[in-house]
Amino acid sequence: MNHASQPLVPRPPDPAAAGEKSEWTLPQVHTATAALIESLPLSPDDRKRHLERTAHTLQYHQRRNAQARTSHTKTRRQVLTDFGYPIDQLPRCAPE
Repeated sequence: MNHASQPLVPRPPDPAAAGEKSEWTLPQVHTATAALIESLPLSPDDRKRHLERTAHTLQYHQRRNAQARTSHTKTRRQVLTDFGYPIDQLPRCAPE
């Protein structure tokens, strides 16, 4: 039985394609791990369906998290601007 063509764990969307950072949250890791374990006793077709459904759910949450991150950044920038802070002159943390 060759499972090399199917990923073992549902993957979030490609960050390069989305133009956003793609970060797994701890609940998403838990969901993916649980789905993998739950799918082990299933038939190959049922396993594929279960993992695809889980991947779809994880992709939804990745999109929503990206939207929330964008909204949060926009709101914070506006609040700082409203308080008179020069956004372009504020120190920034070095990316990890």
